[in-house]
Amino acid sequence: MPPDVRFPGWTRLFRICLVFWLSGWSGGTLDACLWDYDTLQMERRRFPGIHELITGRFVRHGREYYEWRVADRRRRLEAAPDDPALVDDLAVALDKLGRPLEGIEELKRIRKLHGDRYETIANLGTLLIHAGQHSEGARWIERALEINPEAHFGRERFQLLLVQYIQKSELKTEGVLSTESRFTRTQKVGFAQFVTGDRWDTNELNAALKGVMGIVHFGNAESPVVLEALGDLLLRTGEGRDDARLLAARAYLKAARNSTRADVADRYRNMAEESLMPNADYHGPNWTKAVALVADSLEVDLREASNWRASIEADERAWIQQGADVDRRFSEKYYESLPELLAAAETQLQKEPVHERTYQSYRWDQIVTLFRWALIFGMSLLSLGIIFQRVRDER
Repeated sequence: MPPDVRFPGWTRLFRICLVFWLSGWSGGTLDACLWDYDTLQMERRRFPGIHELITGRFVRHGREYYEWRVADRRRRLEAAPDDPALVDDLAVALDKLGRPLEGIEELKRIRKLHGDRYETIANLGTLLIHAGQHSEGARWIERALEINPEAHFGRERFQLLLVQYIQKSELKTEGVLSTESRFTRTQKVGFAQFVTGDRWDTNELNAALKGVMGIVHFGNAESPVVLEALGDLLLRTGEGRDDARLLAARAYLKAARNSTRADVADRYRNMAEESLMPNADYHGPNWTKAVALVADSLEVDLREASNWRASIEADERAWIQQGADVDRRFSEKYYESLPELLAAAETQLQKEPVHERTYQSYRWDQIVTLFRWALIFGMSLLSLGIIFQRVRDER
């Protein structure tokens, strides 16, 4: 009996199997559109303000302001040469302009007159670190902590740990101490591992995250080392429920963007790719494509943040030209502390429509994904069996 008469049901089944196989394969790639906005919003809700800190969309001064501040403080110091607050302002402004050594000399001079003044000693330690004198800078940060251990919500404590972390790296100012993969759900890596060692201390890790956020906000928001530490702290959670992998990937990508060495930038991009790997149910196995999508999105956000800050710098420029008290005018219109930034970010998130993917739905999606691939595999074997049966019957 001819095969197509003897096995009409098998022929139809083969066509159905083929349709299922193709649709299942397509389903495996269509998930690429699911992970982007929904998950980023979830991460922003868990860590309000992090996104703004990474992209630079927070209130800070422009270069022209710091040039004005140097001139203003030097003029005022002529009348009050021993005023430590004016010297602190001058030194920090010089550091912001990339001239930490000049600021260090000013701080050393005033310290001889005012001894253990916390602000001066903390600034001296920070500027020494920025000048690459890590051991000396760490010594002064330690002294500042002895004087006022809880200042700036303990920011100096984690600044000291970050310096010690850098000192263990052969790359020094470029950071990237750890080479372990960021593809992990339940372990700590990099700076997060350095902060707590082998113990799991959620409170300490949360405090470290807050401390590093303070360093970004008040210190150098463009530092690759600080961004690396921020990314590491965003990955350090258990069971894949409380981490922030898209935010971490953005921190690593911005670190790569700001790195001066090609090999270091490549390692940061690898960190970003590794940090996205556990989200494979969102974007499929093409992690390189996923990193490219995140990088493109980050560039858009960075441009928007730059344009937003340009309006602040324009105001500062106008106030300088008017001969106004720029500090007063800036404070009246823009002043923003870190708590205010976090509160504003949380308020903004409350205004956005919620597109939340719960942990239960995340686990269900994993089960569905496994079932789909099992179905694909089973249909593939069945299809091959039907083909071999038809070939044998035709013989």
